[in-house]
Amino acid sequence: MEIDWLTTLAEQGDIAKGKATEVATLVVKPELPLEIASRLYRDVEKGAQTFDRILSDMEDADGSDELLEAADALAELWSQLSELAREI
Repeated sequence: MEIDWLTTLAEQGDIAKGKATEVATLVVKPELPLEIASRLYRDVEKGAQTFDRILSDMEDADGSDELLEAADALAELWSQLSELAREI
């Protein structure tokens, strides 16, 4: 079964954008409860790890340069989200 990498990237992009919105909303809260900050960090890390596996699978499947560039941009977004969530 061949994977539709474009659809996969679009779905992963939507997930990353949703987490980015959540991080941006919570990072400005001065007294964010520890439980919520911890849950957000775990969610972001889980998303980043999932995307790392997808990126690895794409590279193994010799995805097109354009798709790999888009995947690299999403990987960078997950990395930035991870940093922000860690700082909350």
